[in-house]
Amino acid sequence: MDTIRIELEPGKYKSSRPHYWLISLLVVALLLFMGLWYGRRYLVKRLIAARYDYSAAINTIKLPDNFGSAQQQQAEWTDTYEIDSGIIDKLYVKKDFNAVKDHLSSILSSPQNEITSQRLSRAYSLLSSIEKDENYDSINSRLAVLDEWCLASPDSHIPLLVRGYFNVAYGWHYRGGGRAKGIPSEDVQKFREKLELAKADLEKSLALNPGDPNSAAALIEVAMGLNMPKNMMESYFQKGAAAQPWHYNLHYARFKYLMPKWHGSAKEMFDEAQACLDMAVEYPALGFVMVDAFTEAWYDRRRLNENNKNVEVSDTEWAIIENVYANYFKRYPDNVYTYYNFIYRAYTVRKYDKALEQFDLVGDNILTEVNMAQTRWGTVEEYNKARAYCNALKGGDLMKLEKRYEDSIPYFEKAIQYDSKSVTAHYGLALACWNLAAKNRDTSLILKAEASLLKAHEIEPGNAEVNKQLNALQQKLKEFPVR
Repeated sequence: MDTIRIELEPGKYKSSRPHYWLISLLVVALLLFMGLWYGRRYLVKRLIAARYDYSAAINTIKLPDNFGSAQQQQAEWTDTYEIDSGIIDKLYVKKDFNAVKDHLSSILSSPQNEITSQRLSRAYSLLSSIEKDENYDSINSRLAVLDEWCLASPDSHIPLLVRGYFNVAYGWHYRGGGRAKGIPSEDVQKFREKLELAKADLEKSLALNPGDPNSAAALIEVAMGLNMPKNMMESYFQKGAAAQPWHYNLHYARFKYLMPKWHGSAKEMFDEAQACLDMAVEYPALGFVMVDAFTEAWYDRRRLNENNKNVEVSDTEWAIIENVYANYFKRYPDNVYTYYNFIYRAYTVRKYDKALEQFDLVGDNILTEVNMAQTRWGTVEEYNKARAYCNALKGGDLMKLEKRYEDSIPYFEKAIQYDSKSVTAHYGLALACWNLAAKNRDTSLILKAEASLLKAHEIEPGNAEVNKQLNALQQKLKEFPVR
């Protein structure tokens, strides 16, 4: 019998069984990748948590001994900004370079204290500020004037310093004040270009006159924006401190650089704030750096705790803030600008009763657009809106919590006086009058309630609660006419 020989072609008949070793390798690689990915995310979260660990940083804060013992000193603050504001026209309209330079030089050469130092810093700020809605033609026109001034006074540090400040403001005008994520790359590039120009001017200014710490303070802002290393920031700080170790803008610039959102951590930021607080016994204005530290921590804690937007400044933190202002007002009782800023702090961190108390204390003193522009409110309108809100809240508490309808009415009326478009105030006044009318059988109050609801509806026609109450009240008036 013949043997049949069958030859298989190599590779033609492969096993259908899977290659388990290859699948195992892929699974291991996938698990390793996932481990690295989630491990990285965990590590980043831990690093961010450490960087923003405000609880640990705040727990170390303490008021220095003898805090609040500063000797009282009268200060002519009411004319500080009015004098400085006149130099804007002299520079940009009249181009009277010598007059502007002489004015700034006279402040710099006078005996330096917190008042004269801040007056000079404010003057530089006024000359270099850029309005949020200012168009680029206007900005470039003013920059051309500064270029002309620098050419006309090559041996003076002042025009270089003003132009440096101006380019810093110009850079931020391109970038905006938000976080870096989402900013167009071309705006980031322009931001960096302007800061590089500012750096060149400010370093020349510092070399020409090391005795003016404003150059160093501005350079720290540049270092912050250009992501320059801490040793460079510290170099600028030491140069400025050699001239004025207590200079407010110098310390504030360092404080900003050390914020967690920039190049530092909660601990580093509060360490700088504590150093300023310790110096505030002798130089009360430096205590405001600690106030800003608490405010920054409050904003960050609200941002990082997205599930809890009701993060509040603790009673301990607020007590320190009040002590800082009390220490300052003991030395400078006439500085109404700082009273405005104190109200802003109280309002910002929701201490509305304290804000209302200060609103009533300060009243309308020097309440002009020029003056308010030098406070944290920015405009009279914003200030009055806050006054209205606090009065409306107080009226609401008296009405809802204590059923004191008659006592609540003046607060709602004050709120409307300060902000005639406040729906909250008109609505609150309507409810207070309605409830009081029902209690006292006063028909005139019913009509007042209707008028207030109609006004609220006119301001915000789509407000469902206003419309609901207005319909209910008008139905009552149909059933029981009182006109």
